[in-house]
Amino acid sequence: MNRQLLSGKYILYVEDDDFLADLIGRKLGLEGALVVHAGSAHLAFEKMETETFDLLLLDILLPGMTGLQFLEEMNKKYDLTKIPVVAFSNLSLPEDIKRAKELGVDTYLVKAHVSPDEIARALKEVIEKGK
Repeated sequence: MNRQLLSGKYILYVEDDDFLADLIGRKLGLEGALVVHAGSAHLAFEKMETETFDLLLLDILLPGMTGLQFLEEMNKKYDLTKIPVVAFSNLSLPEDIKRAKELGVDTYLVKAHVSPDEIARALKEVIEKGK
């Protein structure tokens, strides 16, 4: 897979775990991506009001507003068919994954089963597929 696929991509990463956000942010930065972190769905909305992102990496279990609620609200304001979304969560029930995909998630990763390298690979695969 082309290592340069993430180079220059502007990624919004919505994650409430600061350690994990830093770890994934550094990995994506090494891949050449420009990563903006939001610790909650509310902060992500604020960032999306003023900036345009190439990709969205979204935790589903967030404080205040879940990632699924965030996607529901985003679908009211934005055309998610144009923004690749990768969900990254410990929720692994089939109904959670199905609902996320109905709301526009392209790829659903279970945190306990993936490494930072696999996250980067999943983002590259979404880019390669195009929206």
